[in-house]
Amino acid sequence: MIKSAFHALGRQYVHYLLRRQFERQRPPQVHGSELMYRFTLGELIEARAQRVLDVGCGMTAWPALLSNCGYHVTATDQMGMYWGGQYFNHHYHVIRDDITRTGMTGTFDAVMFLSALQHVADHEAAVAALAALVAPGGLLVLAVPYNETRYVEDVYRLPGAGYGQDMPYGCHIFSRAEVDAWCRRHNLMLRAQEYYRVFDGELWTFGEWVNPPRKVGPGELSQFSAMSFVRGDVPTSS
Repeated sequence: MIKSAFHALGRQYVHYLLRRQFERQRPPQVHGSELMYRFTLGELIEARAQRVLDVGCGMTAWPALLSNCGYHVTATDQMGMYWGGQYFNHHYHVIRDDITRTGMTGTFDAVMFLSALQHVADHEAAVAALAALVAPGGLLVLAVPYNETRYVEDVYRLPGAGYGQDMPYGCHIFSRAEVDAWCRRHNLMLRAQEYYRVFDGELWTFGEWVNPPRKVGPGELSQFSAMSFVRGDVPTSS
């Protein structure tokens, strides 16, 4: 009886959270997440991945969705800096882990770090740890603010940034130079890359939101990119 009462109370609390989330929905604004998720799922299918690691999942339903698709999913998050200590993912079990000092062991068919690397101060340590967790021939998927020729240490501190000035963390914008360095340092090969226009300005957060955001070609105005890398000496495809 005690166990049943405890479970009933837990279900009531989860129902309360879900109802509150439903009632607090804002007017529709597609902000680009669907593009990186579509890209990532396509890459997982092409790679025939089975065991996957989702790093920095936050409170999203993404790891639960992957599990529903049949993948064996491990989800981790640092749970501190970004969320300010207020953290609860009611979709999936999340392991507390800082990717820059990871306690994760073993390797996975695919490792994902989606729209989170930009907020990690020591992004070099994060990429090194991510790559080490990918099995030889496996897949690493990153999605980040991107500019082909210009790296920005913290776009939130630039004059003209559309938001982020009061955030307790920064936001890198990565460039081709960082991507090439990741490949050289960590035995990675760029398999595929997509570019997305999310704002109408030059950089991430600059200008007005493009709603809905859209995929564009190389060389066109874009502020965000999703990339997949293969670890090891495996042929790449465009």
